[in-house]
Amino acid sequence: MSLKTVYHPYFKIGAAVPAKAFSDARAQEALLCQYDSFTCENEMKPQHLLEEEENRRNPAAHDRCPAVSFQGIRVALDFARENGMKMRGHTLVWHNQTPRWFFTESYSDREDAPLVDRETMLARLEGYIRSVLCFVQEEYPGIIYAWDVVNEAVEDGALRRSWWTETVGEDFILQAFRFARKYCAPGVDLFYNDYDTFVPWKRDVICEQILKPLMAEGLVDGIGMQSHMTMQTPSLEEYEKAVSVFGALGLQVQVTELDIHNPDPSRPSMEALAARYREVFTILTRAKKEGLADITGVTFWGMQDEDSWLTGFRKVRSYPLLFADGFRPKSAYQAVLSVPGRVEEDGQDRLPGGERFAFWEKTPVFTREYHVNPSHPQAGDENDGSPEHPFATIQAAANLAGPGTRVWIHGGVYRECVRPVRGGNGPEEMVSFEAFGDGEAIIKASVIADTFSVSEGWNLRIPGLGKNLPEGMRIWETRLNPEEFKGYNPFCAVSILHDRLFIEYEKTDMTTYLNRRGMVFCDGKPLKQVALYYQLGETPGSYWVEANGQTVHFRLEDDGDPAEHLIELTCREQCFAPEVPFLSYIRVKGLTCAHAATGAPVPQRGAISCYRGHHWIIEDCKIDWSNGVGIDIGNECWHHTYDPDQVIGHTVIRGCEIKDVGVCGIAGMFATDLLIEDNYIEGTGWQKMELSWEAGGIKVHNSVNSLIRRNIFTKTFRADHLWMDVGNENNRITRNLFLDGLEQREAIFIECSRDGINLIDNNIFWNVEGRFRPEDVPAEPGSTGWYKMEEKGVVNGYAVYGEGTDRLHVVNNLIGRCRSAGYFVKPVAFRIAGNGRGGTSREARIMNNLFYDCGEAAIKFPTRDNDSQGNLYVKMPGGYLRILYPAPENCLDLDAWREFYGFDREGQEGWFNVNVDTEKLTLEFAGADSLPEMRHHGTGRQKYVTKPEEVLPVAASMETADDFYGPYYGDCRVPGPFAKLEEGKVYELDPRKYRK
Repeated sequence: MSLKTVYHPYFKIGAAVPAKAFSDARAQEALLCQYDSFTCENEMKPQHLLEEEENRRNPAAHDRCPAVSFQGIRVALDFARENGMKMRGHTLVWHNQTPRWFFTESYSDREDAPLVDRETMLARLEGYIRSVLCFVQEEYPGIIYAWDVVNEAVEDGALRRSWWTETVGEDFILQAFRFARKYCAPGVDLFYNDYDTFVPWKRDVICEQILKPLMAEGLVDGIGMQSHMTMQTPSLEEYEKAVSVFGALGLQVQVTELDIHNPDPSRPSMEALAARYREVFTILTRAKKEGLADITGVTFWGMQDEDSWLTGFRKVRSYPLLFADGFRPKSAYQAVLSVPGRVEEDGQDRLPGGERFAFWEKTPVFTREYHVNPSHPQAGDENDGSPEHPFATIQAAANLAGPGTRVWIHGGVYRECVRPVRGGNGPEEMVSFEAFGDGEAIIKASVIADTFSVSEGWNLRIPGLGKNLPEGMRIWETRLNPEEFKGYNPFCAVSILHDRLFIEYEKTDMTTYLNRRGMVFCDGKPLKQVALYYQLGETPGSYWVEANGQTVHFRLEDDGDPAEHLIELTCREQCFAPEVPFLSYIRVKGLTCAHAATGAPVPQRGAISCYRGHHWIIEDCKIDWSNGVGIDIGNECWHHTYDPDQVIGHTVIRGCEIKDVGVCGIAGMFATDLLIEDNYIEGTGWQKMELSWEAGGIKVHNSVNSLIRRNIFTKTFRADHLWMDVGNENNRITRNLFLDGLEQREAIFIECSRDGINLIDNNIFWNVEGRFRPEDVPAEPGSTGWYKMEEKGVVNGYAVYGEGTDRLHVVNNLIGRCRSAGYFVKPVAFRIAGNGRGGTSREARIMNNLFYDCGEAAIKFPTRDNDSQGNLYVKMPGGYLRILYPAPENCLDLDAWREFYGFDREGQEGWFNVNVDTEKLTLEFAGADSLPEMRHHGTGRQKYVTKPEEVLPVAASMETADDFYGPYYGDCRVPGPFAKLEEGKVYELDPRKYRK
């Protein structure tokens, strides 16, 4: 995320850079990351370029063309050239930092030395400008794209009196621009630059006495509004007026020296600074968008507070910029990044870094169509695929489909694995496999079993136990047809064959991992696999596989006759998957894929598989009962040879229904730029393989610039709804429902992500049960628990959990019914990849959330440098705000949290009811039935909001202008995902209904 990326559609973003920055690796890194232009803070001013000793040593030789030295600016020019950056030249002509001896006869530095005449000074001016421009244009062509030709020539209602007016006269500005235009290269723009350009009299003098005469001769290209501001001046109205007045001249407008003086580093003051920066950039961005001014650049005067010139100028430490010491972003940085989303009113599409998600879809153009319709009387794979002569199998069409081809798949059951042979050429030339719409098109990775016999010769009693068998129990067997299982027999393979590196065997019941991959279905419902034959007698609706994987024994739920039911056995690993990797630009739309006998990840191989391809669209599809993985969209595993040019990701998964996947609903290893939206993911994790660490409704690794929104996660079992594992950056998780996490440790797990922000906003978390053994929770009879120095950490159940993750921003969520806490992140200091670093769990921002009825705490902060503001805490237990550093822990209430740590200055406590119906997907607020006991009620110390409508609005987040239902642009709003809290109102929660 960077300023230059977000503002690329509007104008260049630059910074004034001190000379020391070019020997500071951190400064150079920040410069390259954030800016696409820079200005030398001092080194291009005349004082630094004029060669005093040489001019005075040989004044006759240099009388009409002063000697200049460029040694001091080469380091900046070299840096720009080597890194492909542009520069602003600042400045050619200025009354300040231009020595008096430049204007005297023989370049004398005596105080009484006479000034040269007009003709000589004009010659010196032309020679100086010629020397400077020719040097940079000949030795560094194309680097400097704009020059401040004249700087700060207006004072006290008229032109400033200076050595320039004393020697050349009041037309020195006109003369300087004539020389600059004469010698500047084509494409280099010339600016007049000044401070306080928003003051009405000064604005008018600049327009009438400077710009218009220059415009008459075509000498000026733009006006530089320096924009050194304070927290009070100028007014936003004055500033906007100045921008529009200069814009009306038809010149470029550049903000050339922006900073906002602020001597107060406190949190409230820095938030006020952020708000002021947001308003200034809103004026500039809107003016550009609406054509009110041709704004072509904004340059900050400095890169970090520590180096700001204002501290010396104002004689007091100033904190005027977007970055604190060490180039750490302040809240003002995030505020500036948020502006384009507000101006364009597309905040829902913006990532934490402020840039729009990289949407790439276009309306595809199809030049060829094939039809697949096995129920058609003329169907056959030797046909031409026309509606009148359709193919019988999808594969027949896939063999022919290439870029610009659409395959129409008519309703029916297809027992095959579709292997696309070719990908598309781009978003307009995709290969598309689509349901035709005349009935459900189902691809099943199973065969129908129709030959059964009574199971005999196997012992149903454990020797020595002599248990009675259920009356009427019947067990059947079916032998697999080798032709139907040729090439892949899931009843021969256990679920986990490959990567078992991270399994902690001493903690893990390996039964489910060592079960066979093959599944058995009766009338579409799965039977349960048992490990030993005799368990069939104990388990109605179960099956067992012989050692060689050729015979399956099963018992129906009602001990019925399988001949009277539809019995299906899985026989293929996948439903839709290329055989060769890297096929891209493929669309799969409206298909149901069922009964995939995939193995446990890793490798990640789904019922629908992109097989390491990129730019797929998977939409309106259904995944029904996959043994391991539902959809894979990444690099499959971490064992493939690394190719730095390989593109992974850029895939869209939209409007899909993913149900009852054994381990992982959507898997995306190393996939970036993902758009996962409007999906329904239910029942993931029934395999109980969470301790192989690849389980989740969604599991991604190293996701960057992804948008996960408006999805519903529900009834995930012993797995996370969303797990983002290692190296995740600039992802946004917004407007999702995370419901009913069954035996779930956390709803969202973001692991070992240290660079950039990940934003979790406007979601609803409800009922995270926790996954732990209650018998491991130590008993604390009487007062024994009062004096412990730390919590034991047995109990879990978090809405947002991390390990070794920094910069998590959790904003405007409803977090309710978490068994342990709403937010908790462990530092994990020693998980270090390569020459990187461990995680610190710092720079978290927990803002404007509504926490409800969490079992232990709302927030647990394990380390310093985190912040919590504007949250509402409803029906929380005692000591629900916890500081874990340094030991011993502190279990606080809101007053102490605020007093001792400065958190939640606008925080509130409430005692009312929140009711979420996770089946109907509705929510209602209700007033308090009663107030809690033993909570200082009646003493004035504990004040509760008892009615939802009485919750006070707080300052809105600078990061997002949305609520759960869409855009919300107010400066204040109540905590949580809703713009208003209303008792008795039924809030419809299905986020898919609110897709714009």
